Amino acid sequence: MSEIQRRALVQGAMLAALSFTIDGAEVWLSPSQAQAQGAPMNVLTPEEIETLEAVGETLLPGARKAGIANFVDNQLGVAPGDCLLMARIASVRPPFANLYRAALGSIERSCQTLHGKRFAQLASSEQYDFVDRMRQNKIEGWQGPPGPFVYFLLRHDAVDVDHLRSRSNRGTHAESQRREQSFQRSGDWNRRSRKSFFGRGSFGQGNSY
Repeated sequence: MSEIQRRALVQGAMLAALSFTIDGAEVWLSPSQAQAQGAPMNVLTPEEIETLEAVGETLLPGARKAGIANFVDNQLGVAPGDCLLMARIASVRPPFANLYRAALGSIERSCQTLHGKRFAQLASSEQYDFVDRMRQNKIEGWQGPPGPFVYFLLRHDAVDVDHLRSRSNRGTHAESQRREQSFQRSGDWNRRSRKSFFGRGSFGQGNSY
């Protein structure tokens, strides 16, 4: 499946919503609706959810309310062949939850080393600086999946849920596009660097974590 096909599937999933279980009943909700209704998480721990939401919000403001954690947790619970996460396109070996746990754990370990606190507890300026350094692979002592790869995957998650929310509320679509274009101009992952990144073959391409 190509990136274009994946994005089409993600957007199409919004039209049918995703399956969540609330109070023992299966309901069909968008990730933002699941977040607003407090749908329980089934894969990620509360600490991992806190980190994922904080990083997502740093990558793209609004990602927390758009349901980034609900979306990721939901997709980590489906069959790998049905998963809409970028990890599948990057040919990461399932279960994809292993990658997310390793990635979020790497972020927290580095934050503790550099700042003595969790990522969610950092000031906004510190969060932006950390994410930018992670993107450039400039965090000393980083252990786990390569920082630029973590950035690449989580950034896609943030953009995907923002698109999903936009499809459910078309009045915000222009703002969604504006935020994404702004982030791209600020030094986001461009096509050439993605090609070079995957071309090195040191991560993705069947790796497990």
